[in-house]
Order: sequence, then structure tokens, then C-alpha cells
Amino acid sequence: MKKFLKIFFIIIGVIATLIIALIIGLKVISSNTTNADEYKMGEDLIPSLKAVVGKRQVSGIGASVENGITTKEIKYKTETTAGSDVNKYMGYLVENENFFITKNNGTKVEISKKSVDSGKIIMMTFEKIANEYVFTIKKGVGELKVY
Repeated sequence: MKKFLKIFFIIIGVIATLIIALIIGLKVISSNTTNADEYKMGEDLIPSLKAVVGKRQVSGIGASVENGITTKEIKYKTETTAGSDVNKYMGYLVENENFFITKNNGTKVEISKKSVDSGKIIMMTFEKIANEYVFTIKKGVGELKVY
């Protein structure tokens, strides 16, 4: 019985330590993404929304790598300035960071540029969903043809 209790408490201690490490790790990742002056996509650096229009309230972040495509998604709470924030940010990226508008259907706008990594592109999608505006940054193999 004593051996069982000892093993039980060791397991509980390990689980608690892992949970605390996970929470701290997520806080660091969240803080780095939301307070950064640029987003890092491998060797590519993209000025952040904060750097261009100022700090905004982030409601969610996500990151993944799937089928060779690196994705970051950042959700911002809608404010009265949401539309002008997105327009100012996109305009800045197009004018100063070599992005091109590649899609605009009224509710979703996509801008793209060549990556510093040969044969890859970066695409950013801006979309208003309910009470948030969401932008997604993707980097993967592709070709950007500019006419």
C-alpha cells in the first residue's frame, strides 16, 4: 500500500509539473505573437498589426504546420476601428513590404508576396467573422506571378 501511494504521488507531481509548464509555454507563445512588432515565418519577417496600427485586443491565436505549409492565425476583437485597422495594415504591407492583392471578394481579402526562401510564397488572408476580425498567415511552396 505504501508503495502504491508513493507511485501515485509521484505521478500526480509529474502531471502537475507538465500542466504548469504547458500553461507557462502557452503564455510565452501568446505574448510573443500578440506583442511582437513582427511576425516570423521562418526567415521571413512581416511587420505586425501592432507595429502598424497599435496594440489591439487579441481574442485567439493558433499555429500549425501541415503538408509543408506553416500557418499562423490571429483573431482580434472587433472595435469600431476594425475596418480602418485592416485597411491601413493591408495598405502598409502592399506599399512597403512588396505584398500584392491576390483576392478580394468583399468579405475576404488575400495579399501575397514571394518568400525569401526560394520557391515559397507568403499569403495573408483578412476576414471579418462575427465580432472578430481574423487574419491568417500561410507560408508554403508556391509561385507568385505578377503581371
